[in-house]
Amino acid sequence: MFHRIATIITVSAIVITAVYILRVVGMMLMGPVKNEEYNVLPQATWYEKTGVLLLLIPITFMGVVPFWITEMVRESIQPFIERLL
Repeated sequence: MFHRIATIITVSAIVITAVYILRVVGMMLMGPVKNEEYNVLPQATWYEKTGVLLLLIPITFMGVVPFWITEMVRESIQPFIERLL
């Protein structure tokens, strides 16, 4: 009986938390803008653009040519795979 009550309390807490998070995110993303200053955003500076570019280049490279990274990682994870199989 204790486990059933603990399960009900835990599941209820998870559902309440999910509802709360969804409501807050909905208000943040879909609600009205409270500060009119945020309606007009300034242009990105050169160092912000550089940071984005430095992150996008390796991400794009890994997405287009993933087999190079797979080859590097394969040797290190091979013992783990063999133990699992």
